[in-house]
Amino acid sequence: MTAAMRIVLSRISRENDSMKTPGKPLIIVCVSLFILTGLLLSDRIHAARSAAASLELTQDGQCIYHDNVHNIRVSGYDLNGVTYLFLPSFISDDHIKQSSEVIKIYLTDGTELNRARFGCVQDIEVDYGTGEMIPWKICFMRSENLPSIFLDLSDGGDISQLTREEYSDGVISVYDHDGNMSFVTEKIKLKGRGNYTWQSDKKPFEFKFAEDVSLCGLEPSDKWVLISDYYDPTMMMNKLALDLSRDIGIDCTTDCEWTDVYAGDTYMGNYLLCKEPGSEMEKGTCLFRKEIPHTYNKKPNKFISCDRHYVVDEPNALSEDMTDTLARTVEEADRSIRSGEYAGVIDEDSFIRRFLIEEFFFNADAFSHSYYYYLMPGDSRLYAGPCWDYDLAGGTFNGAAGLYYDYDTSILEMTEDPAYAKDKEEWTDWDIVLCGYEEYREKAGRIYDENKDAFRDVILNDIDEAFDRINASVEMDSLRWPEKDRHYLAYPNEIKHLKYFMENRLGHMDSLFGTHSVTGATVPVTGENHEVSFVLADGTTTTVSVKDGISLTESDIPVRAEEGLHWANAINEETYFSPFFPVYEDTEYILTDITDE
Repeated sequence: MTAAMRIVLSRISRENDSMKTPGKPLIIVCVSLFILTGLLLSDRIHAARSAAASLELTQDGQCIYHDNVHNIRVSGYDLNGVTYLFLPSFISDDHIKQSSEVIKIYLTDGTELNRARFGCVQDIEVDYGTGEMIPWKICFMRSENLPSIFLDLSDGGDISQLTREEYSDGVISVYDHDGNMSFVTEKIKLKGRGNYTWQSDKKPFEFKFAEDVSLCGLEPSDKWVLISDYYDPTMMMNKLALDLSRDIGIDCTTDCEWTDVYAGDTYMGNYLLCKEPGSEMEKGTCLFRKEIPHTYNKKPNKFISCDRHYVVDEPNALSEDMTDTLARTVEEADRSIRSGEYAGVIDEDSFIRRFLIEEFFFNADAFSHSYYYYLMPGDSRLYAGPCWDYDLAGGTFNGAAGLYYDYDTSILEMTEDPAYAKDKEEWTDWDIVLCGYEEYREKAGRIYDENKDAFRDVILNDIDEAFDRINASVEMDSLRWPEKDRHYLAYPNEIKHLKYFMENRLGHMDSLFGTHSVTGATVPVTGENHEVSFVLADGTTTTVSVKDGISLTESDIPVRAEEGLHWANAINEETYFSPFFPVYEDTEYILTDITDE
C-alpha cells in the first residue's frame, strides 16, 4: 500500500551548479535520522554503539543516504519517476528513527513516521518554503543475507573510467550481512575485466592485495574477481556450477560468494565474488585456457598449438622455452587423444569431471571460451580445469540470434548446429573425441553415477537455497539494470524455468550414461491460464490462453511472422521466442529483425 507523507522543510542553498536542474532553484533538505545499530561486532569494533545518519533530498530529485557508523553513503537511482535507494543487508526497518526536533516527517493521518518501509513506493509531499506542496516519490530497497563491498578509487575518480589494461589504486570496505566490518579502506589495485561482458553496462572487475586476505568467509587470496552475471537471468548459474564442481572433486575450482557492490556512493548491483582461477592450485602450476582469436589477440602471454589459440594465466611472465613446452604439450595431448593412446598423457579423471559439469549445465562456451587446462609441478600429465564461466549455460546460447537448446541436446552435438559451429575450427574438441571411446564413456558413466546425489541436490536443494539468499539483492539489481537479459518479467519465474530445465537435464544425463534416477517434480504449476499476445507492426494483437507451465511451439503461434522478422519477447527485444521456455506469466511478443550475432 502506498503511504502519503508530508515533510515541512526549511530552505537551504548549495553552490553546486552540477546538481542543478535548469529552471529550478536547487534546494537541499537534510532530514536527520537515527540508526539503532545493535551490530554484531567484528575485531575492529570493540563496543556496540548507535550513530547518526541522514537522508539528503534536493528539489531536482537527488537523494543520498549517509550512514556515519559505517562511513558509507548511497545515492538514489532514478527510474520511471521514482528514486530508489538500494541499501545493504544490515540496514533494517527498525534501524531508522526520526531524531530531528525541527523537521518532522508525517503520514497523512498526522502521525509521525517512526520506521522505514522497504520495498514500496512512498508518495511524499514536500514544502520547499514556497507554500506549494511538491509531489515526490521514493522507495527504500534493502538487500538480505549478503555481504557488501564498497569500492573507491584513491584519486576520487569515477570507477566507470577503469580499463582492463591497467590497474588503478583503490580502497575497499567490506561488511558482512550484519554490518560487521572485515576490511576498511585497505589499499588495493583495481581494474576492469571480462571479454564480451565488458561491453555491457554492468561491468565486471578484478582487484588484488599486496598479500593474501580472506573476504566474505572465503579462503585467503591476493587476487579477486567480481563477476557481474549480466547475461544470466537467474544470477546463479556460475555459483551453482562452481559449487557443484567442487562437490564432485574438482578441487582446483575457486569458491565464491554473492555480494552487493557499491562504487563510491553508487549501487552497482549483485556480483559474485570469486578468487581468480588458479588461486587454489599448487605453487608452480602452469595454467592456460582455450580462447577465441578476438580474446587471444589482446593478451600478452599466449601461444598457438594445433591451429588453436591459448592464453596463459600462470606464470605471469612467459619465457620462450615455456611457450615451446606448452605448445609441445598440447600437440602431444592432441595426438594421443585422436589416436586413442591417451593413458598417462592426460589425467582422465579431471577431464571427465569437468565434462560432466559442462554437460549438466549445458555450457554454450564449452570447448572455446575460458576452457582451462593446467600442468602440475613434477607431473607430465595434462589436467582439465578449473571450471569457469557459466553465464551462457542453462539452455541459452545467444538469444539475439534465436539460438536456444532443448534439455535433450548434448554439448557433444553442438557441432551439428551450423549457427553455433561456425567457429568450429577454433574449438578444442578433445571431449567430443574422448567420449567417442567406449571405455572412456563407461568410466564417465561410473563417475557420474558415484556423484549423482550431488547433481540431484542442485535441483532439490541448491536452487531454492540460492533463491532465498539472493532474491532481495536481485530485485535491486533488476531495477538498477532494467536492460539486462531476462526471459520473464518476474524473477521467481526465471527460477522456475531453471528448475524445469535442470530437472529435465538430469534425465538427459541419465539417458546419456544409461542410468536411471527419479527426481520427482520440483517445478510447481498454478493451474491458472496466462495470456500470450502477439503484436503485429500495425498494432493488431492476437492473444492465446496458455496454462501455467506449458510451452508454446512455433505451430502454436496464431500469426505468422513476415519474412526477415522474428517474434521477440517485449521484455527484451533481443530475447527471441523459444519453445523451450514454459509460460509462467502473461507475455507479449513483438516483431523484430533477425540478427546473426
